[in-house]
Amino acid sequence: MSSGFVEELRARTDTLNATSVLGLFAERTLAVLVFLFFVFPIVWIVMTSFKTRAAALSPNPVWLFTPTLDAYQALLFEKEWLGHVINSLFVSIANTLLVLVISLPAGYSMGRYDTGGEHALMYVLSLRFLPPIVVIPALFVQFDILNLIGTPWALILLYCIFNIPFAVWLFRAAIQEIPEDLFDAAEMGGASEFETLLYVAVPMIRPVIYAVMLISFIFAWNEFLFALVFTSGSAATAPVPLGALVTGREVFWNQVMAGATVLLLPVTLLTYFSNQYIVKGLTFGTVE
Repeated sequence: MSSGFVEELRARTDTLNATSVLGLFAERTLAVLVFLFFVFPIVWIVMTSFKTRAAALSPNPVWLFTPTLDAYQALLFEKEWLGHVINSLFVSIANTLLVLVISLPAGYSMGRYDTGGEHALMYVLSLRFLPPIVVIPALFVQFDILNLIGTPWALILLYCIFNIPFAVWLFRAAIQEIPEDLFDAAEMGGASEFETLLYVAVPMIRPVIYAVMLISFIFAWNEFLFALVFTSGSAATAPVPLGALVTGREVFWNQVMAGATVLLLPVTLLTYFSNQYIVKGLTFGTVE
């Protein structure tokens, strides 16, 4: 092997190594920039929640300050916002359970027996495509007749309109991935339809159930428009009083950010500890 060929080979190897290093550096740099782009607003929210009102309203960003809990104390206790947080918790949990009770049997029926035909699923999903503002006038009249305006039950039922279609779609797809032999074996063993759903289907699609519960909870926990229109006073959920802190005359930014931090905390914890279930649930049945 000639020395010239060896030198050329080394030069090409060095070029490839340099290219790989530059590519890796660019990839890591881009990943860090994207991470900072999405994380910075959250960091700023948390920082502002520990500032005084004057520091939060300063036209120049205040990076160095003495943390204070004044915003949390004023919001949670003086303005009794803690009761609205409890309302949000009740509405979110109740809606999640109701969505699960309705959508799981519906998804099971559509997945196994094609209930409603081929167009039923698209009809169900079309309810999820509706902009919320479009359905508010008609729904307000109906709920007013039922005397549900101003109660948490109005929100629990309203959120079902948007959570159930997505849940049914996920459950239907998951049920279709279960081998039919398992259902046949259960039926031959004398299991009823309910027992087949409970003891055969549910254990097989547990990740999808976790994903549906988490997504439904997050939607109900964060929703603002329906809560603003259909509830008021002590029945309002947590996002509504936060909007009232932004007025035409003044804005209590430190209290708004304190409330946002409190609302972010349970969602962040749930997402962090249930991340694997969300991924498994949303990719259930896909080919790796």
